Amino acid sequence: MPVVRQRQWQSSSTPLLPNSLVGVSETVVFDDGSSILAEDIPSTSYSTALLPNTPIDVSESEDRESRNTSFDNKIICFFCGRDRKQIKGKQQSLHSSNDAKVYEKITEWVTKLQNQELLHTINNLKVSNAPIFYHHSCEVGYFNDYKKITVNTVRTSWHSVRDIHKDIFDKIVSVIEEDVVKKRNYLLLTSYCDMYNNELQEELIHQPEADVSLMTNHQLEEKIVKQFKQIKIVIKKKRKIIMHKNSTLLEQEDLKTLEENDLIDKVAFILRSTILKMDKTTLPAIMMM
Repeated sequence: MPVVRQRQWQSSSTPLLPNSLVGVSETVVFDDGSSILAEDIPSTSYSTALLPNTPIDVSESEDRESRNTSFDNKIICFFCGRDRKQIKGKQQSLHSSNDAKVYEKITEWVTKLQNQELLHTINNLKVSNAPIFYHHSCEVGYFNDYKKITVNTVRTSWHSVRDIHKDIFDKIVSVIEEDVVKKRNYLLLTSYCDMYNNELQEELIHQPEADVSLMTNHQLEEKIVKQFKQIKIVIKKKRKIIMHKNSTLLEQEDLKTLEENDLIDKVAFILRSTILKMDKTTLPAIMMM
């Protein structure tokens, strides 16, 4: 007869979206007064020296040095390394600035995108207080690249709660794999749902502002059934039992043992929770000797 397993589980305890150098907006205005949506401007990741390891396009007559590093002798765009650029046949003008705030914004962008070449260039421009030249479309495209990677790395309380849920469920998965799949033991669904929520509440003590809903028996059942194809959840005496598909239905005495273990676990958690919430007082030094 399969063993009724007593549960044993020790619980573990902006992006800065800077304004455009000339005002990043929804549209880019060309010299002739026409415009294009900023979203229609391609990502700068295709162009010269913008993202790490991006190949340099040398199909034109200029070589790498004249296109990208000759800022001292040529008035060229900081981002694309060219003085002239067209988008859909529209000529782009070069803008310039030596505002300290502009240097700070661009430094943040190129640092986040790990572009060492442009970071070196902007640092040299700052030291010499030289103006920086740029096409507005290149600026918007580069800012879009920065915004994408920044948005992807910003963590909120939602991400933290999601990770906590994942960690707790991973622990339950490990228990089921060992006790049900391998050893063909029985587990009480409500017991593991309580365990899940107890663990969740303990983890969220440090995030009181997080808006979190507790796991329900039904939700946990769906997650478990989806995770494991070789188990089933049956009802006996109004209690849901997690068991292997090839196991026989447990006897009345086995169910009684599961319920007793569940009660013991509940009492243990109450004691643990009470202890954790108690005020901690440091013992006098003389008592610690």
